[in-house]
Amino acid sequence: MVLLIPSEPLVSALKEYNNLSALPDTELIQCDDPPTYLDHRTIKKISSTLIAHQTSPENVATYRLSRLLRGCAVYIPSKPPKPEPTEEYKALMAHLRVQAEAESYRTMLNQSDHMLTSLKEGEEEYTMKQLKSDLSLIVNVLFSILATGGAVWAVASSWEVPERFALAFVAAIVVGVAEIVVLGSYYRKIEEAKLLERKRVERKEVLRTWEVGSGKKIE
Repeated sequence: MVLLIPSEPLVSALKEYNNLSALPDTELIQCDDPPTYLDHRTIKKISSTLIAHQTSPENVATYRLSRLLRGCAVYIPSKPPKPEPTEEYKALMAHLRVQAEAESYRTMLNQSDHMLTSLKEGEEEYTMKQLKSDLSLIVNVLFSILATGGAVWAVASSWEVPERFALAFVAAIVVGVAEIVVLGSYYRKIEEAKLLERKRVERKEVLRTWEVGSGKKIE
């Protein structure tokens, strides 16, 4: 069924239709004055009824359906307003919002606890590894010093004990200082590398994008 906004000729034809004395009350068209809209079946009924009651060809042409439809526009009813939410609905939505906020807060706390736990475990693991590495380096340095001193002591077996001991001691001291210098340089390079890594800015580049829904790839 098509609803149409009546033109002035159609409104006049409607009034003439309702004024026909031969029509029973049940056939009268009940609507606003002037009508806001009429459906196409009613307009067709007005046209056929008025034509049937005319004797002049000119009047018949006046009430033809094509003539009555001139100037009419399609009527589009406005959307009904949204019903006001009930108090029960408002209370339910408020309760759901509170639950969602509480759940979000609990999730945030759990993530924070997990992050702190992971950091602590990582720090403890790093501390243990670093401690083992440091102890291993110290043992290696002491072993190098003792091994060098022992080797020099054995090589200088023909020397007197004081000169022999002094030579072994000096050789051990020289090796110890060299080991310390090498370790210092090694740790300094590690710290410089860490500092450069912190200062490095991460750069991200978009290689390609996809338009969702269309399947088109945009380079």
